[in-house]
Formats: sequence, structure tokens, C-alpha cells
Amino acid sequence: MYAQFTNRDMIRDKTNVIYAILEEQKTLNTLKEILHEYYERADHTCFVIKEDIVGDIQYEFSQRQQTFDETWDYIDKALKEEFPDSLYKRKRRKEKICGIRRKIDYTSEEDDSIIDRKNECIPARKKKSKNQKGIESQGKSTVIKPLKEKDENALCGILKPRFLEKGIDQSILEVFADEGVNGEVFCTISMEEMHFLFPKERFSNISFGQRKLILNVRDEMVQEEKNGILFPDNLEREQSDIQDTDAGEEYSTDYPVSDKFRETFRKFGFAANDRDKYLFDSILTSENQITNSLLETVHNFMYEDMDESMIPDWIAKASIPYIASCLNERVNGTIHFGVKVLPNESTLKGNIIGIYANKQKIKRRLFEAIRNAFFDDDFEIVSRCVQPPQFIRVVNSESSDLEECQSGKRFIVEIDIIPSSSLVEEIAFFVKKVSSKEGPKRCLFRFRKGTANPMILTGEQEHSFMTAKSKIYQERRIQEENRIQSTAKSKDLRQQFLNLFSSGNEELLGEIYPILFLSPLESDLGEEFVAENFEFLNDIDPSVIFDFDSCSQGRGMFHFVEDDQEKIFKILTTDTFDKNSEENSGKDALNNALEDLRTTVIKPWVFCNGYQPIRKDPLKKLAWKQSRSNGFKEAIRFFYGEIPEDRALIVFLLFSKNYDIMLDAADEVLSKFPDQWLLLATNESIANHWKQNLLDRESVDKKTLDKRCIIGMPWKHVNEMIKKVMGTKATSVSEIPTSHGGFCRLKEKTRNELFDLEILSSNECDNDLNIAKDDIEQHRKTVEEAFFRGGVVQWWNLWFKEDHVLKRHMHKRLVEEICNVCEGNEIDDDSKVGIVRLVHQPGAGGTTSAKQVLWELRTKYRCAVARRITDQTCDQIEKFRYYEESENPKPPIILIDNEDEEKLTNLFARLENRARILSRRSEAPCKVYCVFLLCFRRANLPRNLLDHTFQLRHELNPQEQKWFQRKNEHLQKQFKTEGGVNPMLLISFNMLKENFNKDYIKRAVQEFVDDIKGEQEQALLCYLSLMNTFDLDFQSVPISSFDPMMTNFKNIRKITFGSVTQQRRGFRETSWEVNLNPSLLVLVNRSARVDCSSQLKGFCIINQLFASEIFAYISLKKHMTTSEMMMHFLGSPVFKRYNRSYEALKKITKDIMKKRELLSNGRKEYFSPLIMEVISKESVDNAAKILEMGFEMFSDAMIAQQIARLYMYAKNWDKAENFAKIATQMKPESSYLWDTYGQVFKRQLTDMYLETSKESSELQEKDAVEAIQLGFKAIQKFNQEQEKSEKEHGVKLNDAGYFAEMRTVLILLEILHFCPGTNAPGNLKRFLNDSHYIPKFCQSLSEEAVQKIKSFQFRTNTVMRIIEEQSSQLKSEIMNNATVCKPDFTQRNSLTYLRENLDNYFGENSDVIPSSLNKQDRAEFIRRRVRRLVGNTLTTVLRLKSKEDGPVILRNVEVLLVQNCNSAYCTVNDITQLVSVSIVRNLYKDNADDEYKGLLQWTKRALDMTGKSEERPSLEIYLFLALLHWPTVRRYAKFADDLCTVKQLQDVIKKWKTIFLQIYPRQREDTYLHRGDTTFFFLGRGSTFSEIVYYEDLHEKGNSRYFRGDSVWRKQKVRDRLQRVQGILKPQGLEVIIDITSPRGNVETLVITTSLPVAQRHLWNKKVYFYVGFSWSGPKAFDVSLEETPSLETPRPIMSTAGSSVKVNSGLQKYRDVSNHEVYQKKMQEFKNLLKKVEQLKRMKSLTEREKELVTREEKIISERQDLMKRREEFLSGAFST
Repeated sequence: MYAQFTNRDMIRDKTNVIYAILEEQKTLNTLKEILHEYYERADHTCFVIKEDIVGDIQYEFSQRQQTFDETWDYIDKALKEEFPDSLYKRKRRKEKICGIRRKIDYTSEEDDSIIDRKNECIPARKKKSKNQKGIESQGKSTVIKPLKEKDENALCGILKPRFLEKGIDQSILEVFADEGVNGEVFCTISMEEMHFLFPKERFSNISFGQRKLILNVRDEMVQEEKNGILFPDNLEREQSDIQDTDAGEEYSTDYPVSDKFRETFRKFGFAANDRDKYLFDSILTSENQITNSLLETVHNFMYEDMDESMIPDWIAKASIPYIASCLNERVNGTIHFGVKVLPNESTLKGNIIGIYANKQKIKRRLFEAIRNAFFDDDFEIVSRCVQPPQFIRVVNSESSDLEECQSGKRFIVEIDIIPSSSLVEEIAFFVKKVSSKEGPKRCLFRFRKGTANPMILTGEQEHSFMTAKSKIYQERRIQEENRIQSTAKSKDLRQQFLNLFSSGNEELLGEIYPILFLSPLESDLGEEFVAENFEFLNDIDPSVIFDFDSCSQGRGMFHFVEDDQEKIFKILTTDTFDKNSEENSGKDALNNALEDLRTTVIKPWVFCNGYQPIRKDPLKKLAWKQSRSNGFKEAIRFFYGEIPEDRALIVFLLFSKNYDIMLDAADEVLSKFPDQWLLLATNESIANHWKQNLLDRESVDKKTLDKRCIIGMPWKHVNEMIKKVMGTKATSVSEIPTSHGGFCRLKEKTRNELFDLEILSSNECDNDLNIAKDDIEQHRKTVEEAFFRGGVVQWWNLWFKEDHVLKRHMHKRLVEEICNVCEGNEIDDDSKVGIVRLVHQPGAGGTTSAKQVLWELRTKYRCAVARRITDQTCDQIEKFRYYEESENPKPPIILIDNEDEEKLTNLFARLENRARILSRRSEAPCKVYCVFLLCFRRANLPRNLLDHTFQLRHELNPQEQKWFQRKNEHLQKQFKTEGGVNPMLLISFNMLKENFNKDYIKRAVQEFVDDIKGEQEQALLCYLSLMNTFDLDFQSVPISSFDPMMTNFKNIRKITFGSVTQQRRGFRETSWEVNLNPSLLVLVNRSARVDCSSQLKGFCIINQLFASEIFAYISLKKHMTTSEMMMHFLGSPVFKRYNRSYEALKKITKDIMKKRELLSNGRKEYFSPLIMEVISKESVDNAAKILEMGFEMFSDAMIAQQIARLYMYAKNWDKAENFAKIATQMKPESSYLWDTYGQVFKRQLTDMYLETSKESSELQEKDAVEAIQLGFKAIQKFNQEQEKSEKEHGVKLNDAGYFAEMRTVLILLEILHFCPGTNAPGNLKRFLNDSHYIPKFCQSLSEEAVQKIKSFQFRTNTVMRIIEEQSSQLKSEIMNNATVCKPDFTQRNSLTYLRENLDNYFGENSDVIPSSLNKQDRAEFIRRRVRRLVGNTLTTVLRLKSKEDGPVILRNVEVLLVQNCNSAYCTVNDITQLVSVSIVRNLYKDNADDEYKGLLQWTKRALDMTGKSEERPSLEIYLFLALLHWPTVRRYAKFADDLCTVKQLQDVIKKWKTIFLQIYPRQREDTYLHRGDTTFFFLGRGSTFSEIVYYEDLHEKGNSRYFRGDSVWRKQKVRDRLQRVQGILKPQGLEVIIDITSPRGNVETLVITTSLPVAQRHLWNKKVYFYVGFSWSGPKAFDVSLEETPSLETPRPIMSTAGSSVKVNSGLQKYRDVSNHEVYQKKMQEFKNLLKKVEQLKRMKSLTEREKELVTREEKIISERQDLMKRREEFLSGAFST
């Protein structure tokens, strides 16, 4: 047994030894770790004091909750192992270790040594801010003076709070200051001296008690100073600060304390992190008394301005009394070093200044101070109750370099004391008291009653404390237990956000318009942090972002969104909205800017306090209020007016504490959007100041603040939450094809910049980041259901191939056609923009088919859908075309769906202009610039189609029907087996399955409409179907526009278990659209956008067929007519609000009143579908009520125009004139409104004519005068129209005013047939042509009026010439290419009939000149005769060339013109006509030298006369002179003396170009409205007239087929007929130089332009060959190449609409019998005679069979007469129904 015990003891001893060795090694390792952290190797000149090493080690052990009781030997051993080269030295009682030094980066975050602040690297500044000066003033080196060294002012500042505490009269301090009582005097003053200082006779109010209290205060302060408590020189420092600032201003800011930022204390007991910061000069506030709760933190602020090296000792010494007081009081406390106490009676307020902190020294000195101050028994407990010092960086709100440099070195040092009951128990914590006389003693600290100021207890107070400490301990323990039990459940911040943002739903169901307000960012927020946490800024789809950061130095949230997220915003500042800003100094600048904001799709980003990239610096608060607050307020008012009421959501995002200006701005925001806001901040320290300030200003109440401020959620969580709520989809990398067959990545930023285009990438949907492979089937069903319900086809539908979308019968042909156009095989060389058209009836699937084409071609060509057409669309298409491409890329294909015709033609013209510019600059030939796939929705499909046009009707072929049957079977089977949506609800799919069966549509509509019971829902469907039925563009109607009428649907929440049915507190109002009847939702598409340039979401019926049926059924149920429904709609509450949705609703409503439908013949219906419906089924009066109510509501000039047109239709002339006048007054620059105004009088005149001709009776004189006055009024308005038209900048030239003027003249002349004095044959013509003859009815007219009638022949001649020259000298209008139907030339083709009619009045019927005429009248007679025979332009003369009797007519005309040209009354026009007739008559003759020579003389003479008497300059004389005088070898041989010189010819060409641009200013090269001028003649190979070749003779006979572009030059006939000319092509390829050798051998040069820019640079400056053509703007070089004899190729003939001559349209044949007054009047007389005979027969008793038959035909005769009158009216008005 003894052995067993011995073994056990041995084992135990051995174990203890092993344990001891391990502990020793563990201690040694810890020592080495500490030494490694603190020190590093160095040479032996460096050293560390031994005492400091021991202190560091003891401090580190205490921080690790360990004790270190080992000797120096342990430390020395560790030193030797860690630093073998270190040496121990002792010198002058100092022990030091050489060969090591303290690590700078460990001991202090900045620098362990004293930093020489003067030598810091600080960027230069012109002027230091007040804050900077405040910081600098705090950095001065000042030693704290002992109490005895204080001067009287400093002493009074120290005594003031103590006197207040004791109740001592404050006037005593004034005496101290006046009598020079400084610190030394105060410390030694006695009671006797007090009586001497305050004699009773003067200071009777100062009692003995007060005097004694002063001495007690003195004694306490002396004792406190002995115990280490220092007294700050508050007053002294304040005076110093004042001296260091400008003009007596305080060092901090211009604001009072109440306006300074209210900082929030760091969370007690928690370590500071990198995000914790205090703003310099902000305020910390705490109750300056201890409450009943021992767990509430008591704060103490301390600040001294001292040398940096003294700070650690000061903090250590000043902390001990406070630590001891907190421990003895058992109260939580924090002492804040670097916070200056501000005078305040009720609360403790501190101004954050900061101190320079050497962190490790402060920690170590504090540790040493605690170890030395407290007794050993208490040291461990105190160490555990006192938390390590926390260092909170002081930053400046203005992040300039200087401020960051200086304020970044300053900290607030905070020490938390937590006297936990489990540690302190009932211990009294005494502090060692050192006295030189009595030796060590102890003292006990507590707080003065009601304060947080430490005091030393007296003996009696100590005894009292020792008695009460047990009770204090128990109270502390109970409070700690209660706190654990009552810890409140934390807020569900996510649910709080959902309640405010999405009405508590997990996803956003209603329509809202977020507005973001961003505070400046923290200066140290890294790019990675921003990128990971703030993607939601774009995902939230804000209507506008207000940013209070000035975005300096490339920082700020804007740069992240723009650069990292690659989003596009429109940068604005508050100056944009300030009418008094320099930015808005221009006329209408502000209105234009605001209008741009209303229409642009780019979201605005408003910088509210400057934007430094444009040199707008941030301002302080006062300056901001004075300079920028007005602009900010106007911005808020603008967006308040634009956003639908109650649908805005203001989101304040506090990223930092620097939001003082945003806080001031918040009042304006909250007043406009109450209960429509929320605030997000990551912690209370940032948001507290915001909340308290709003409460102090009474901007909101506390309950609202708590409800709407979401504080504590990290930005990363906010980011994820918003992305989920918004349903944000991550976008995959987009690729688009390149011209060389590869693919390139399309940058997201570039894609966003092309905001007018929806880019279809070649890998669309392939790599969608949002859909997992396992979910693809469910996604297939979802997108399929949405499409079959009537939604717009998505790319996903096409990705699933024919599983979702049927390929229609014309799909393959459509794809092939587009490919051909892309290759340039199907368009003219003159046009670089290819067009393919798809015309479809509403709901027939045209848009879907068009998108299918793009989908199929997306890997071969770049494809996009035009979301909208703006003035930027052209630039975006160009950028899309050239993105990472070669010089000549493939053309992009752009789908444009049912776009406005004017916008479309403007875009087409702009792109054509870009292509022309490209041709000049690029060497590679550009065949096709881009290709448009135009999709047109037309109820009436056009009869006459242009090339490359396809149609889709409401009809499926058998194969297509079979596809729908198979798909239906699949859907039915899927529904039975897997559930999901019932196929019966997929009504769009079912409509197609039923092949557009009207009965099915009717049954479906009745079933679903009957299920909708609510009155408001019924009204909603009624109004929606009304608009969608009659709106030709089938626009979506803004959801929010129905808000005023859907009041009962607000705040309704669906009932679920555990939820409340009514709106719960803190919930955003639930949008009514979320709770609609399911049957209503089947009929409407809710996902539609109102338009692509708006954020507004909208409703529309699934398609127009259903819309019209729904409207018809609701009308039937309500027993209301269409007009009643419309009037009810116009009077509904939806028009009572004014915002963006109202504007969209107003636009749709105006459209259905005034937008007219295109008929199958390409002409427009007379009124809009709505008005036509009301007129046809009700009355004109009801239609007028609708239009007049609309005009009263909207004040739209175009509605006034429609009212005028309606009253014209009803022949209510007075009202028609009134509204036409109103329209022109509202928009006086619109030529179309002036046309309507003129039509009022013209139609009235026409009506008078028809009524008169009906009876063939003579007009009364007053009626004749009235008719003439009407005609004059009409002509005057049409002249106004012509003037306005010339100034308009649209693509389409409005020449209707010229036609209308001629028709008015014609109608007036027709009426004059029935006037007294002109009703006899020949009298009217005599009146018009004989200047002396005045008929009877003219006696009531003024002389001016008579002369005006007589001048009709000259005016009509001028107008006719203008029309004919425009149609012949310029190519077809560019807009004709961008329309559906073939161009309607009926109006122009009717010129022939107009001319014939007018010639009946102004022309002569015989070549025989009456002998009675004088010479001047003879000349006028000849001109009238010539005009009747050949017209007055080259075009009309050329028409005779192909007629059988043409040569005879031309010869006769030539004879007549020679007489005029040889007379004294010869005019330029006489010579011009003679030359044109002679050229046409002698064309291609080789033996007409005399005639040719004569023409050379005539053209010279005409040139000399040009400009002297012409009313309108003529281009023909310049054309003829260049054509005839062009120098050739043969012409020099025959007519050398008669030809113009080369210089003269060059001058003529120059002047010719000038006159051309004067007549056609739109033809300037720098405008996209450019139309090419036509070319009539070319230089041929023959002699004399054979050298003139007419262009149309180069084509096949019949003049109906042309050859595509330049291919005509490769034709054999052209090579044989035209002369090839040699020249030098000048650089840029725009001109050629031709060397002309005169008969004398001199060489002169002619310079002419090229017909097209020659981009091939290798041809520049080289000898080239070309054909010379004579266009209407001058001679041009055609087919420029190096080939003298061009190669032959087979040309491709096409039909062309751009010929140089006007051809008679066969549609006018039906008007032949009404195109002439005599013929028409003859037929009217026949009808009159027949009807008169019928009336006679009806009175007879017995009739023959033939007479009976005539009587039975009465109605038919009347009908035929009405038809004749109608056709006559159409002919006179120009409204041909071809």
C-alpha cells in the first residue's frame, strides 16, 4: 500500500512538473507574441526603456484577462529568443534595451512620434474655412495651468458652474474680475479679506453663509487639484478661439447650436467599428443628472487644448475620479475626451472637437493609472469593469482634402465603465491618495448630487455610503435582472419596409413612382462596397433622383450608377428649375427644359447642392438657402405636378451624417408628399439628428417618424430586399452580329444609351441569369399564358419556337424579302434606307409576325425594335450600326410598329441624309444604310400597295387553323393533368382558334362582362373600351388616371389568416388595381406601358376586336348611345386631376376626337371613327356636342378645326367660320388650319354653285356679290396657307393651298355664269380678258374687286406654274417611301382638268389673231393661246412629244411665239416657251443648224432680260442656256461665234444654283429635308439637236418602266446615245474639272458637281469619264469612273413613282363628265327637263307604257342627279373618291 501511495505521489508530482513546464512555455510564448507585436529589430542606437516594456506586457496581459506576476527574467528570456541581438544597458539610473524599437504602425494608427503639424502635406487652398481654422486653433500647444496660475477671467469661468451649484450669487464673480482676484489670491483668501472685499454697506445681499460657501468651494478645489483633477480654462480657450477666426465669428460654423448636427452616442459597451464616426463641430447631448435607472449611461465630456505628448497622461489622470464614481454609484458611465462642454442649464451639451490620440500610449497610461490608483484587491475587478478605450474618428462634413488631412488625425476617446453587480457586489472602491506629509491615504469618490461631476466624500459622507452601498448593489442587481427579462423583441424592419413600399406584399403589385433623395456618401466608402450594396438605386425605377452630393473628385453615387451599373441619366441641377438662373436666361429656356423632362425617357438626376464636374461647388446652408433653395422648391413642385396624386413614394437615403442641407430641403418635400415617404439609414447615430430636427420643427409627429423611419438594416439587405420586391432580373451579356460573321459583346452602358431601341441580341434568352434550368418549364407556361391571354409577344415566346407562336403563311416570303432589301437588291441607288411593310388588321398578329422575322434574322443582322421615335433616334440607329464595326457594316433591321406618320417620315428623311453624308466621306460604297420593317395597323387594308408590302387579314388558312386546334388539345390535356390556367380564359388564343369568329367574341364578352358587378369596375371597363374602340393607335390608358373614380377600391386588403382586413397602421394604401374582379382582368392587359417615353403603366383591352364588342354590349346594357357614353366619360372624375397621367389620358381623348382613319384608297376619312359613328347612327348635333365639350375642356386648336369641319359638313357656315377663326388664332403658324379656314368659304361657294346649277337660274345681284366676297375670302386664307407652308419644317410640303386657290377661282368663275351680264355665252370670257368690259352685276363691286377678278388669269398661271415645277423639277417626296399605299397623285393629276377648265376662261380657241387688237393685246392674245395649247412649263410641252398631233401643235405654237419674241412686248417667258417648244419639236434632228443657231441667240437675250420683270424666277432659261451652249467639238465647229464663253457659262451655272436654292430653300445640302432634283436632258453623241437626249427616251416605250439607279448607265442604248466626257475628279469626290479647248486652241476649265458623292478615294485627282446630265440645279457628272467605255450588264427594271412627268390617273376617269362646266350644266339641264316632264306626266290621267316607265324612273333620275352633283362637288373640292 505504501508503494501504491508513493507511485501516486510520484505520478502527481510528475504531472505537476509537466503542467508547470507547459504553463511556463505558454507564458513565454505569450511574452514573445507581445514583444513581436510591439517591437522590431533595429541598430543599437535605438532603444526602449525597460519600464515601458514591463508596462506594455502588464497591459496586454490585463487585456487578455490574465495576470502577470513573473520576474524580469521571464521577459529577458523572451527578449533573447525573439531579439537575439538586443542588449541590456543601464545609464544614469535608466535601464534600457538596445537593438529594438517600437513599431510605429502598431503603437498608433497614424504615428507614434509627435507629428510636426506645420510640415504636413496639405493641399493649397486660397482661403481656409471656418471649420479648418477651428481645427487648427485646437492644435496649438498649451500647457494646463495650475489653479494658482489662473488669471481672474479664467478663474471666473471655472467658478461659474460651481457657484451655480451651490447657489452663490453670480455678481460676486464680477467683483472678482474687477478687483483682480486671480488664482493665487483665491487660493489664499481668508474670511477677514472677504469682509474687506465685500463690505456690508455695499454688499448687504451677501450673507455670512455665502462668504463661507466661497471658502468651502476654494478648499474643495485645492484638494481636488492635489488628487489630480484638472480645471480647464474654458473662458480662456474661448477667447483664443475667437481671436483665431474671422471678424469675431466662432470657430465652428455660422449656425447656432440648435442648427448643428446632433450626434448619437456610440452604443454603450460595444467596441467602435470603422463605420463609427463623429462629425466635427456637431453636438452630443445628455441629461446632466443621474436618473433612478442605474443602467442608463451617465456621460461626462472633457476637453483640454494641450500639447499632444501630454494627452495620454491627462486622459489617464482625469479618468480615475470618474471611474471610481461610477463604480461606487453602481451606474453605467462613459467619459468622452475631446468633447467641449457647452454652457446649458438643463442638459449636458458637448461640442465635438477631437484630440490627437496615440492609441497605444493612451491605453497603456490608463492601465497604469488604474493599477496605481486602486488598491490591489480591487484592481482586477476595476480592470474588468472599465472597458478598453474606444477611438472614434472625427470627420468633417465637408470632404475637402485639407479637412480630411487634419480632421482625420483627431479622435474622441471614450471609456465605458460597466459596474456589473456580479463583479462589484458590495465593494467600496477607494482611490489611493498620496500626501507628502501623512503618507498614503485613501479617498472615496461619488458624483455630486444630481450631476455627473465626481467629488471626494467627507468622513461623514463615507460613513453614509458604507451604510447604503448594500442597498445600491441590490438595486443594481434587480435592474439588471429586469432588463434581461424585459428585452423587447426587435423590429421586423423588412416587414416595415414592405408595408410602406408595397402595401405589405412580397412584390410590388400597384403602380407607384419612387423619388429618391440621396445624402452625400461617407468619404471612405469604397467602390466595392458601393457596387455590392446599391444596385437597387436603378432597380427601384425612380422617377427622379435628388442628390445632395456634389460628386467631387469622381466620387459619389452618380458615378457608381453611371460607370459601374452603366445606366444613363439626365444630369440636372437646381438651376435648371430656377427661372432666375443664368441657365434659363434665354427665351423659353425654362419651358423647353421642363417640356423635355416631360417627354424624355431618360430619368433625371438632380444635383441639389452643386455639381463639381461643371464647376458648381457645394454651398454652406445659408448660402444654399439664398442661392439654390428656390430652384429646389420649383423642382419639387414640378415633379409633384407630374406624378399621379397619392402614387409618389419619397425615399430618403441617409448614407452619412452630412445631410444638413437635405434636412432643410425635407420640409418642402414632406409638405408636398405627406404620408408618402420613408427613410432608410443603417444606424441610429446617422438618423437621430434627422428625427429630432423634424420633431423640433414640427414637420412630422413622433408616431409618424417611428412608422416611416427604417433604421438598422444594412445596405446589403436593403439592396437584396428591393431587388426581390421589384422583381429585378439580372441581365446576361448581350451579343450582336458583326459584318464579318462573328459576334461582339454589346456593353450594357451602350445598350442603355440606345434607349429609343429595344436591342434584340443574337443570344437573347439563351443565358438568362434569372431562370434556373429546373424552372424553365414553369417559365414556359407563364410566358405562354401571358401571351395567350392577349399580352404582347415576348422574346421568350419566340425562344420556345413554334410551341408558342405560329409562323404565318407569309413568314418565309417576308424573311426572304427583307434579306433581299438588306443586300441592296430591291432598292434604288438614290435611296439608302430600305423599307419592307407589313399591313395588318387590328388583332391579326402583325406585330407578332414582324418580331418573328427579327428573331429569325438576329444572328445574321443587327435587329432592334423602335420603342419610340424622337429627335435622337437617328443618332442611336447610327451608333447601333457602327458599334465595333468596320467602315461598311451590314444594315441593321429596325422594326417600327404603328408609329406616327410624321415622325416616321422625319426619321426616314434624317437617315437618308446621313447616308448621303456617309457616301461623301466613306470610300467603301454604301448600298443600304439600314432597313425598316414597318408594321401598320389598318382596319381598312389598302387596295393599291407599294412594292415590298405584305398584308395580314382577320383570317387563317387551313394549316394555321390546324396548328391552333392541336395547340388547344395540348392545353386542355395539360390543364386536366397538371392544373394551372383554364384554356377557356385564354381568350386571345381562343379568338384565333375560332378564326376571328364574331359569335365567339360576342359570347365571351357577354360572359365576362356580366360577371362584373361593381359599378366602378363597370364604369372602368366602359371608359376603357370606349377609348380602345375609337383610338386608332390603340393606346394604353394610364392606370392612375382612373384613381379619382376608383375610391372604393383603396385600402382593401385580401383576407388571410392572421391579417387585418382594413389598412393596418404603417401600411401604404393598397392600389385599387390590385383588387379588381378576375373577369375584368381577363379582358384587359394590365402590364402595358402607356408609351415608351413614360413611366406610366396602363390598361388596355386585349385587342381592338374585343374592345369594340365590349363597348357595344355595355352600351346595349346601359341603353345609352355612343354620344351619351362619351359625354358621360368627359364629365367623369378622371378629368378632375392634373398630372402626367391626366396628360396621357387627355392625349388619347383628343386623338379619338380628331384623328382620322385611312381608307383603303389611301385617303383619310372625313372625321374620326367616333364622330363618324355618332353622325351615322345619331346626328351631327350630338357629334358637335362632343367636340365642343372636348374643345371647352382641352382648348385644342385641332379640335376647333374638327368642329369647323363638322359644321362645314352640316352647312352651318357661321359656326364653321367662327371655329376656323378660333383655330387659326390659337395656332397662327399652322398652314393646315388656314386651309380649313379657307375651305369654309370655298365649300360655301361650292354649295351656292351646286344649288344654282341645280335650277340653272340667274343669280340675284346681291347673291353674285356675296359669292365673289366668299371667293375673295377663301383665296385670302389660301394665300395665308401658302405663306405659312413655305416656313414650315415638316418633311411633307403642304401645297394644298395652291390647289385650293385654283379650285376657288374655278368655282367662282362657274358661278359667274349665272350672274347678270355674264350669263350669255362669251360674256364671261370677255369680262375676264377685255380690260374695258364691265358687266352689270359688277356695278355693286369696288374697282379693286373688279380688277382682282380680271387678274385671275395671271395669278392662276403663276400658281399652276409653281405646282407643275415642284412636281417635275424635284423627285417624289421622301415621305412616299414611308407610307402604306402608293402615293396619291390624284390631286396632281387633276391639274390637267383644272388647266382645261381655266383655259376655257383664259385661253383662246383659235390661232387667228383678231385684227382689232393693238400690239400689246395681240401679245396677250398669243400668250393665252399658247397656254391653252402647251401650258406654260417644259413639262407640259414635253407631253405633246408623244401625241399624234403634237408636232403640228408645236409648229403652230412656235410661229405664234416668234411673233411675240420679235415684238416690243416680248417677255422672258415668251422666249423661254419658244426655246422649250423648239427643242422638243427638233429633238434628235441633225440638220437643223439654223434653228439651233436661233436658239443660241434667244437664250442669250433671255439671260440678259432675266430678273428685270419676272414675278417668279425661272430655272428653265438657265437649263436651256447650259444645254444649248455646252461646248463640244461639233458645236465649236458650227457655232463658235454664237456660243457663250466658258467663263460666261461658269457664271451662269453659279447663278443657276443660287436661283434654285432661292426657289427651293429646303434643298440646301445641310438639311435632312433634301429632295433630289430631277434630270431631263443629257449630252448626246450626235450633232446640233441630236446632242440633246431626253432622259425618258433612254427607257422602254410607254415611259412606265425605269431601271434601278445607276444600272441604267450599263445599258447598250445608253452607251450608244450618250457622250462620255473626260475630266479630273477633285478631292472629296464632289466636283469634276473639265478642260475645254476653244477653237483658237486655248484651254479653259469648267467645274461641275457630281450627281452623287464619289467616295472611292483612289479616284480623286485622277482622270475620269462620265456622262453630263442637265438637272434643274445645274449640270452634273453621272456614272463617274475610270472606264471610258463602261462595261455592259443586264439592268433590273422596276416600277417607279418618281418620274419627271405627271401621268393621268385612271381613277379620274369617273370625273370626266363633271370636269367641265358646259358638259356638267348640259347634263343638269337634261335631268331638269326629265324631272319636269315626270311632274307633267304625273298630272295626266292616261299614259303610254313608255311614259309610265319614265314616271317609275323618277327616283332613279333624282339619284343619278345627286350622284352627278356629288361628283361635281368632289371634283371642285379636290376630295376625289378614287
